[in-house]
Amino acid sequence: MRPNMGATINDVTGLLSVRMRDLVAVRSAFVTVDPTDDRQMRAWALLNDGDEETETALIGIEQEAYGKFGNDLHICIRTIYLRGRDPASLVPPDAHIVRLRAA
Repeated sequence: MRPNMGATINDVTGLLSVRMRDLVAVRSAFVTVDPTDDRQMRAWALLNDGDEETETALIGIEQEAYGKFGNDLHICIRTIYLRGRDPASLVPPDAHIVRLRAA
């Protein structure tokens, strides 16, 4: 697939939102942008606990994003285990929300 030149944060959050829609273990997700290089983005998926099936799906989503955005953007997906914490408490003020579910 040819990289999408000129991709935006909305393109990234849109793709992640659609691809994470059916991942019930993902309680919340957001994207942060590197302040020194806006082509470097991290997507954060907040899970209650480890879930191998979901984490495998997230790897596939990360690979899809790389295939879609190629050299235009660098996106990596990280997981955070909530372990009883409120998802909203972990979202930084400058984050771009993909999904936010109440505790």
